Amino acid sequence: MRCRRKFLIAIMVIVCLIHTIIPNKPQLISSITTLDSAYLTILVDKREIRNIKKLEEKLVQMCQGDKFEKIKLQTEDKKLPEKLNISVYTSRKDLEKGDLYMKFTYNEGD
Repeated sequence: MRCRRKFLIAIMVIVCLIHTIIPNKPQLISSITTLDSAYLTILVDKREIRNIKKLEEKLVQMCQGDKFEKIKLQTEDKKLPEKLNISVYTSRKDLEKGDLYMKFTYNEGD
């Protein structure tokens, strides 16, 4: 019984660590904005990717709504450019290695 309890505690700790390392919600890692374009690097939990088109739509909506937790894309005097160049990584390790999961461009006018 005691061994089982230790095992369950170990499993809970591992799950907590995984959720800390791999976010459930997409995270904006960096953004570079020019006059007409924004270049965004986003970290996405691979387990959340089921449909690439829906993921693209979700990320664009998050950018337009400025829904990222750590980095704000828009200020009162500066709006997001119409062209978004989005690079997506599925882990910090992949990001450090430059192992890109996908890349896409969104033009508001299209």
